[in-house]
Amino acid sequence: MLRPAVRERLVAPLVALLGLPLLVLAADPPIAVAAGLLGLAGVGFAYQLGIQRRFLIAVPEDMRGHAFALSSTGLMSVQGIAPVAFGLLAEVLPVGPAMAVAGVALLLTAAAVGRWLRQRGTRPGQDRRSGYGCESGIIPVCLKAREEPDVRTRLFRGGRRLRA
Repeated sequence: MLRPAVRERLVAPLVALLGLPLLVLAADPPIAVAAGLLGLAGVGFAYQLGIQRRFLIAVPEDMRGHAFALSSTGLMSVQGIAPVAFGLLAEVLPVGPAMAVAGVALLLTAAAVGRWLRQRGTRPGQDRRSGYGCESGIIPVCLKAREEPDVRTRLFRGGRRLRA
């Protein structure tokens, strides 16, 4: 429904939306209010739509199926760690404050993601730090290689070029 550039700009605010409602849970609201807050927080999961295009552009076409499978598996695995960690925290603190701590963690993540995206530019493939015009995501790929098939894909690590 939204243009890709708009979805990408909404990544950090949507991650923040995941965390903000959790802060209110520290006040131990009534169950109906808590349910509404958790529903509102769930809207924040739409942040993933804004990241997918960058990932799609960063991965060579012939590796996309494997890359998305690996990304999905990794995301599901990591998403299982937070509930365990904050569940353990809820054994020590009341549930509301433990959820608020999770909200703070999400707000810190939103700030880090926002800073990371601003450093890399507003469009996929525009990396302000490297100056190479290449995406520096999970699998950095020089976009020139996609435009000119005879140019070998180059991976960047720490600003240095490496042959793939």
